[in-house]
Amino acid sequence: MDRDDTSSYGPETVTLTLRVDNNVTYKYYVYDYTNGGSSSSMAMSFSEAKVEVYSSKGKIKEFTIAPNQYGTRWNVFEIMNGNIISVDEVN
Repeated sequence: MDRDDTSSYGPETVTLTLRVDNNVTYKYYVYDYTNGGSSSSMAMSFSEAKVEVYSSKGKIKEFTIAPNQYGTRWNVFEIMNGNIISVDEVN
């Protein structure tokens, strides 16, 4: 994690150097630490959280959390064999 904003609304940044390998899957999650103990929280789904994925060529994907979901962990996407696969599950 390059930047971890713990006092406001980001942005936060993470830089990955991927090993493209048939046996490696990368999973990207966003976690709501403020409400982490509450499975009935909808705060994260109303946060309008956004994840932007960049390569050396610029922005290649964007994910925005959907409203009206309960949970504090957003499973955003996976990278398999160099391909970005949307998961978009909140629990």
